[in-house]
Amino acid sequence: MYCPVPLVRDFFAAEGFRALLYRQVEPSLRHPSEYWRNSADLARSLRQERVSLVHCSDIQGAYFTSLATLLACKRLVCHVRNRADAISIRDQRYLAPVRKFIFVSEHTWQTFAI
Repeated sequence: MYCPVPLVRDFFAAEGFRALLYRQVEPSLRHPSEYWRNSADLARSLRQERVSLVHCSDIQGAYFTSLATLLACKRLVCHVRNRADAISIRDQRYLAPVRKFIFVSEHTWQTFAI
């Protein structure tokens, strides 16, 4: 499991799961270097860990990991738990690599912005 914060990583690790940290670097079109470097590092880790499918627990996870999954040639699916009836065109770019969105309810699906 890849977790964005130590507290979550430690929770899963305490239960015997292999849990690793990843950084959530804000994507930027004007200053992309840090986001690209971070995504390349995560992609390298996904390959080293032999991950075959990346499953994000919500849109934010997919937003921060989508480039890494593309670079690692991995499939990306994303749960949508919260209403997302407005997603900017800019942010939709970073969600484009998601192969499937999995909705917790029909209402969440019907009001999804993409």
